[in-house]
Amino acid sequence: MTATEVLPAGTKTLTELAEVANAEHQATGAALVDALGHAMNCGNALLAARDKVGPKEWDSWMTDNLRFGRGGATIYMRFAYYRHMIPAALTEPYVDSRGGLRQPTFTRAAAYVKGLPPMFDDVFRLRLPQSTRDEAKRLHKEGLNYTQIGNLLGISKNSALLICDPKARARYRANAQERRRQITAGRRALREKERREALDATVKNAGGALADAYSLIRRAAQRIDQASAEINDSESRHDLRQALTSVFQAEDAIAKSLKVVLPRRSHRPY
Repeated sequence: MTATEVLPAGTKTLTELAEVANAEHQATGAALVDALGHAMNCGNALLAARDKVGPKEWDSWMTDNLRFGRGGATIYMRFAYYRHMIPAALTEPYVDSRGGLRQPTFTRAAAYVKGLPPMFDDVFRLRLPQSTRDEAKRLHKEGLNYTQIGNLLGISKNSALLICDPKARARYRANAQERRRQITAGRRALREKERREALDATVKNAGGALADAYSLIRRAAQRIDQASAEINDSESRHDLRQALTSVFQAEDAIAKSLKVVLPRRSHRPY
């Protein structure tokens, strides 16, 4: 994959960011792995530009400066925003629902990032101004259904539903929050996996009694974790978790003795 460049908002002018975004958009026609890299580069430029422009003027800026559509811009921004969550399997051949072998496509990768939670909390307010929401509510009180409201106001049926139905809006926000929680948990698990792999490799190279001690600690952690999952008593489970924390501290002490610089443990996986 082409190396992606994270662009803080202050490093380039808006004109330069627009040029980067347009150039990277053109380059997404390359082979899939390279195309994803260009998509992320484009998204990084757009994210940096949005930080400069602000949410209120963002749609106008895109219209005036980009040589591609708003939908494509959003997908590129999602590729950049969620770059650590994109599985490598999306760049590999896969078996479809009929059992046939299919080659990976940019469309399939785009569908994956499109299904992730919203990137910004201000999107809903930005695209649906207060006057539109007030008019939608008025029409709903007059008896129009969501499809009719959407057709009259130029918005989607789902947008009309979210404006007029507080329960639907609450469900939408709860679902988005749950998806964000799942993504956060996935990132933490990935960092923990990378952390453990780094320590495993270092201890293996060290060898000797230290490697044996580390192996025992790892097995102890696995057994305690298993016991914690099997036990029903909350007090006993709490005691086992404390024991597991002590085991992790012993693991960290071994890393310190080897002068291994590891990513900070973001959570305890029990």
